[in-house]
Amino acid sequence: MRVEVGTYVDERGVETPLRVRFGSHEIEVTESVDQWPSVDYRYFKVKGNDGDVYIIRHNETNGDWELIMYEHRHPEGDPVIMGRMPESICQRRPRPTTKAS
Repeated sequence: MRVEVGTYVDERGVETPLRVRFGSHEIEVTESVDQWPSVDYRYFKVKGNDGDVYIIRHNETNGDWELIMYEHRHPEGDPVIMGRMPESICQRRPRPTTKAS
């Protein structure tokens, strides 16, 4: 999924994410967890101000950014959900509640 990324240039000259926007949803990067180069891209694993972890990649040739994967933990402590970013992520639905018997 193509995303818009606000960046700064770090001390090594690498364009590094500060914020990521997809659809109407925007996250501020609170932590750069990891980054690594590949043949055609530079990958970044970042934590957002929403608590989720995102892997995005930057095509340094044409300047495009893409969201590759995300990791989300429900506030209730449910298991981590990992996968490709669905188009509906900007409109997360509340989880159904169940009553204990």
